Amino acid sequence: MAQTIIVLPSIPWDASSMELLRGDGGISLIGGAEVIVVNQVALWSQEYSFAPRNAADFRILGSRLTQLAKFGNVFEASPPTYTLSSGYAGADPLVKGVGQLGNSLACDGVSNTTLIAQEGDYIQAALQLLHLTADASSDGAGNVTFNFEPSLRKAPTDDTAVEINAPVARFRFLNPRHRVSFDLSGFRTTQLIAVETYEP
Repeated sequence: MAQTIIVLPSIPWDASSMELLRGDGGISLIGGAEVIVVNQVALWSQEYSFAPRNAADFRILGSRLTQLAKFGNVFEASPPTYTLSSGYAGADPLVKGVGQLGNSLACDGVSNTTLIAQEGDYIQAALQLLHLTADASSDGAGNVTFNFEPSLRKAPTDDTAVEINAPVARFRFLNPRHRVSFDLSGFRTTQLIAVETYEP
């Protein structure tokens, strides 16, 4: 299904949270052993709370959130307050080779022998937000491998750029509705609860 990206206005939120939703589960066997079944689809969820705002301040935000209540409409967001910790300012990494899946991604095209990103940073590849589980430093030829969770859902195309400075994921409302609360003075409050979009 075609997605329409709704751009949210730059109204600051007052509280936010982010979590990774996994489908892993355990199956108990007759002999008492347990087998862990790993689901390859893991999705990020984000939640934003907005303190009371007057009608003028809320107008555009309210309109955009109403649009997001429509199935197929999405927004892009980075992890809250995120900045790349390594300070790397060179060329973007480029995917090196085809068919890469799993929890690592080989890239090239970066500065030689340089710390590109650190454990705990995020990258974006194939429209997926990935959380690094180890530091990523380049070799003398500008090659670098990123290790991360969750696993890649789709193999990125060879030579496409991997976003490391402003990685985003695409989110949709968890439920297709938008609720606004009003107080007697006309101030509005709302909450945005969203989950990452995924198309197999």
